[in-house]
Amino acid sequence: RLELLGRCPLAYYFQNVLELKAPENLSVDPDFWLDPLQFGSLLHDVFYRFMRNLTDRGLRPNADRDLDLIQVILDKCVSKYLDIYPTPNKRSFEMQYRELREVVRIFVLDEQDHCQESKPLYFETSVGVEPFSDSLSVLDQRQPMRVTLSGDRSFRAAARIDRIDRIGNNTYAIWDYKTGASSRYLKNPPFNRGRVIQHSVYLSVARKLLQQEIGPKALAACFGLFFPNRRAQGERLTWTLDELSGGEQVLNLLCQIPASGVFLATDDPKDCTCCEFRSICRDIDAVTNASRAKLNNLDNDMVNPFRTLRRE
Repeated sequence: RLELLGRCPLAYYFQNVLELKAPENLSVDPDFWLDPLQFGSLLHDVFYRFMRNLTDRGLRPNADRDLDLIQVILDKCVSKYLDIYPTPNKRSFEMQYRELREVVRIFVLDEQDHCQESKPLYFETSVGVEPFSDSLSVLDQRQPMRVTLSGDRSFRAAARIDRIDRIGNNTYAIWDYKTGASSRYLKNPPFNRGRVIQHSVYLSVARKLLQQEIGPKALAACFGLFFPNRRAQGERLTWTLDELSGGEQVLNLLCQIPASGVFLATDDPKDCTCCEFRSICRDIDAVTNASRAKLNNLDNDMVNPFRTLRRE
């Protein structure tokens, strides 16, 4: 929701204030068995089961030993998903199944190297959301975590942290698996003018969880994204605490937008590419040009938080 605010406050208003939902699309795409969300959920399930299996046995990933194991786990998850999402045809299933096999292979090969200097400990830690599985993480918390900002502001954060690794004495790294492209994280890093804030939120949440479980000296030192897919081929992006030092300011500005009640549309038509509310805005160029004019009018102080984000 915070990243939606940073991308387009008007879309946030439609989704989270008016609670609008696009009509459900009941059509079946014959070219795909799973949509991107389902595809990513299946892979998260596989990664979780695989890493928990190794960690419970005191092992770290080894390609020679574990490629067969992750394939067995993948097949079990695929069977479960087939019961929920029947495939429209054999060709679409086989195409995505081959891709799934390639992704899990990339995952194991990359994790074999990565885990030489990093020890995975906690998986799918759930805060303020339903637990990922029946096997609760010791860090799981039913209630959202309150994140305090300067200026007496705070918000309650719900999160599911894919993985927490120990990288040193009382030092931890937070990892999130991504099955899409890395491009939006590389544009205007690290916050992409308010569009990317997951790293700061997750570090804040993880720090409190670790300090509650391990002790006050526990440090969530960095946040990373792992892209084990065909396009990215196991690319990793990481940010340290110092590199994310501006995160609190960005969060403060994002929180000021709904507090002000001013929900301006984005000034960049690229933000509208995958928006489910395009049919409401209709003429995207006209809407984004109008927003740009309002942001350029410095006398219009009602849009100051969003203007500051876009000037970052």
